Amino acid sequence: MNKKFLTIGILVFMLSMVFAGSYIAGTILNQNEFNNVNLNTFDFEESIVDKMVSDDALIVTFQIDSFEKVLDENFEETGEYVAVDKNIVLKYWKERYVNCRADNNSDYCMAMVNKNFVDRLEFEVNKEKELVASWQTASIYDDELLSIDTYYYDLPEYEVGKDYNIGDSFMFDNVAYEVIQAHTSQADWMPSAIPALYKYKSLTSANGGVSAWVQPTGSEDAYNIGDRVSYEGSIYESLINANVWSPNVYPAGWLLIE
Repeated sequence: MNKKFLTIGILVFMLSMVFAGSYIAGTILNQNEFNNVNLNTFDFEESIVDKMVSDDALIVTFQIDSFEKVLDENFEETGEYVAVDKNIVLKYWKERYVNCRADNNSDYCMAMVNKNFVDRLEFEVNKEKELVASWQTASIYDDELLSIDTYYYDLPEYEVGKDYNIGDSFMFDNVAYEVIQAHTSQADWMPSAIPALYKYKSLTSANGGVSAWVQPTGSEDAYNIGDRVSYEGSIYESLINANVWSPNVYPAGWLLIE
């Protein structure tokens, strides 16, 4: 009799768990796409895929929509994420139901069974949500690094004795630099040692995306009115000229765009 009540109860629970999915299992997202997943509204689509009654417990397997990191053949992270169907196995001890029936009717005890599973599943889903959220980066910087080979390595190498103009770009020791002061390069004016002449080149996506905010070295490479940057996952536009502060340090100097 107890087994019958438990089985009926979980079927009632199953009928209440109807949601709409968000991503088809197997969908691959790059870091930018993954960053844009709003986990506050993302539907983990809880559902029951298996249930069984053992001698001492009701065991239910729930399935949720979630994500996992994509690994290469060496089990290294690729910077991509795949939508998956993930299983969560929960138990409800039959002794608790028997004790409940000693003082209550079956409807009340079945409601307690359902509530137990709902509360514990919610706890597990919240843990999953926190894990997935920890993989979202604060900016698009990481994703841009994935395309640096095809984007920056096409730049010419630094040359000594060459006339450089403001805005010229080159590679030096596998780092991209941009000229901020016109000059003729010299052997003792290496880019890594003379910040007055060069700055690190902002990582901008090959498709013309917004550059990640980079700390200016001075007025020469400061942001001006209308300049847009990506900072901690949002897009900002500078409201002042000679802006050398981040949106966090000087919020009045920036307009939040999105």
